[in-house]
Amino acid sequence: MLELPDDVIFEQSWHPGYVDYTVYKQGDNGPRAKYFTTVRAEDVAALTSDTLKNWVREHKIELINFRDALYGTQEYQNHLRSIDSDLYLGNL
Repeated sequence: MLELPDDVIFEQSWHPGYVDYTVYKQGDNGPRAKYFTTVRAEDVAALTSDTLKNWVREHKIELINFRDALYGTQEYQNHLRSIDSDLYLGNL
């Protein structure tokens, strides 16, 4: 990702979330469904880790949402600025 040109948008999908009884016992649909019950918790741990946050800051990664990517807005960065997040690119 770090070797891509500056004007390239790199999209990474994560699936953090709550694992209720149904998801835990039955998973989603498909042959590897049970795998996703643990991945959700692992995604939460990874996305909230100081290691990832430090990596984003160190490499000056601009965090955006899909509207920003599609329409060239700064919605997510404006949100980060409004909550005084240290992940706001203006703070990096």
